[in-house]
Amino acid sequence: MASALSIDNIHQWQYKDILTLSKDEQKKWMAACHDKLKSLQERNVYKLVDLPQDGHYKA
Repeated sequence: MASALSIDNIHQWQYKDILTLSKDEQKKWMAACHDKLKSLQERNVYKLVDLPQDGHYKA
């Protein structure tokens, strides 16, 4: 029998929720975020660019 994850059971995390974790868990979470961003950048999923001087940019 196949099982599926119900969308109702998925917690929508916000950055402020991380503050409820222990300091050790916060460090692990931050390291995982950095690893993920590094991986995305290495695969050229995105690139960092300078903002225009007028401060307006398009996503």
